[in-house]
Amino acid sequence: GVNYSSSPYRNLVPYQRDHRYCLNGQLRDLNQGLMDFKFMVHLGDIKSGQTPCYESSFGDVSEIFSDVRNAINYDPRDCFFVPGDNEFQDCQDKDQAWTWWMKYFGNGIIPNTNRFSTLSDPNIDVEYQTSTNGSVYNEGNFAFFAVNVLFVGLNQISFVVMGDMVNNSSSLYHILVPYQKDHRYCLNKQLRDLNQGLMDFKFMVHLGDIKSGQTPCYESSFSDVSEIFSNVRNAINYDLRDCFFVPGDNEFQDCQDKNQAWTWWMKYFGNGILPNTNQFSTLSDPNIDVEYQTSTNGSVYNGGNFAFFAVNVLFVGINQVGGGTVGDESSRVNGNYIWVQYNMAKYLSRGMRAIVIFAQASMNGSRQQYFGTPFVNLLRTSAYSRIKALYIHGDGHDYITYSPDSSNPNLKSLQVDGGEEADPLLISFMSDAVSDSISYTINRRGGQYSGTCPAGNTDKTWSSNY
Repeated sequence: GVNYSSSPYRNLVPYQRDHRYCLNGQLRDLNQGLMDFKFMVHLGDIKSGQTPCYESSFGDVSEIFSDVRNAINYDPRDCFFVPGDNEFQDCQDKDQAWTWWMKYFGNGIIPNTNRFSTLSDPNIDVEYQTSTNGSVYNEGNFAFFAVNVLFVGLNQISFVVMGDMVNNSSSLYHILVPYQKDHRYCLNKQLRDLNQGLMDFKFMVHLGDIKSGQTPCYESSFSDVSEIFSNVRNAINYDLRDCFFVPGDNEFQDCQDKNQAWTWWMKYFGNGILPNTNQFSTLSDPNIDVEYQTSTNGSVYNGGNFAFFAVNVLFVGINQVGGGTVGDESSRVNGNYIWVQYNMAKYLSRGMRAIVIFAQASMNGSRQQYFGTPFVNLLRTSAYSRIKALYIHGDGHDYITYSPDSSNPNLKSLQVDGGEEADPLLISFMSDAVSDSISYTINRRGGQYSGTCPAGNTDKTWSSNY
C-alpha cells in the first residue's frame, strides 16, 4: 500500500486515487466479527521508493490503521507489520528510518503508542527478536504460536530472471521473419509487464544470448537491446540501475572478433568499472554495494562479473558461456571460480546463508574442470555445509531444476526457458532470523506460452536500421 506522501507526487495524482484513501476503504471493509480473523499483517512498502523518507511517511500509515473510523471492527493490537525496502534501505538515512519504524510500528521491546503487533488475545504470547541474537534491524521480527502453527515475520528479497531473447538483427533474417514475430517486440512486452511496485522485485538479470548465433556481430546487436531495456515506454515500472546482464556465447566467442564484441558488451552493459550510459548493473538501492571483478584477480573477460549481498544472500554474475570450448577456460572460467570463492569467503562472516549465481551456461561441460568441480568441492567443506546454493543459467532454453551434486541437497541448478518461449521468472528468498534458516520459491508466472511469444507491442524501441 504505497504511501505517496511527498507533496510533488500528491500534486500529480488526484486525491481520490491516492493509495491511502484506498487503504481507508479496505480497513473499513474488515470485520473480525463477521470474517472471524485473528490478526492481520501488512507486508511492507508503506511508502513509495521514489519519494524521500519523512516521519510523516510512517506516522500517516500508523494513524490510518488506528483511526477510530477505520478500526471499528478490529483491534489495533492485532495489526502486525514487517518493513519493506521503500521505508528501510531506500531511505536517505536508514538508521533514522528504522527509529521511525520502531516508533510507529515497534514491538513489545519498544512499544508503539497504538500497541500494534502485540495481539489482543491474552492467551497467546508474542515474542520479539533482540539484537543479542541478531542485528538491531531484526528487532522488528516477531513470532507467536497458536493452533499448532508458528507465525514468524521474515525478511525477503525477490528478483526477476530472463532467458535468452535472441535479437535477430540481420537484414536477411528480418526479411524471413514478420516484424510482429521479432523477438525484440516480445521483449518490449515482457518488460512492460514487469512492475517493481506490484511484483516487489529488487532487480532483474538477463542470462545472455541477446542475439542469434547465426548472424554476424554488429554494434547494433548490442545497442538495440540496451535501448529496448532503457526505452521510456518499456522502463515504466523498473529502474535501469536494477537491470543486470551476463554475456552469452552468441555475443562473445561466436562473434568474428571476440575482442571487439567484448568492447561493445562493456560499452552497452558494462559495470561500475566501465560505466554504461544507462547505469545498468549498479542497483538503485544506495545501501547495497555492488562490487565488480577486475583483471587483477581474473582475465579481462571477467570484467563484467558482479557481486552484491542482501538479506543474507550473496548474488554473483559471471561470464560463463556455452557453445563448446572457447579456449580460455583456464583463465576466464577459473577467474569466475576465483570471483565466487572470494565473495563467499568475504560474506560468510557477515551472515551469508545462501548464494545465487547467474550465468549463461551450466557449470558442466567445458566449464567443469575450472568451475564446476572446484565449486562443488567448496560447498562440501564444513564452512559452507549449511549454505544454500542456486546456480541459474539459460542456454538449454527449457525450464528444469536439477542437482549437480547428488551428495549435497543444498546445491541446485535452475535452467530457465528461452525468452521467446515464456515470461521471465520471479524468484524470492526468505530469511527466517528466528530459526536461522533460508528458503526460496520460483514463480514461473504462467510457464511457457501456448504458441509463439505474443508480441503485443509492435512499436519499435531501438534505433537499428535492420
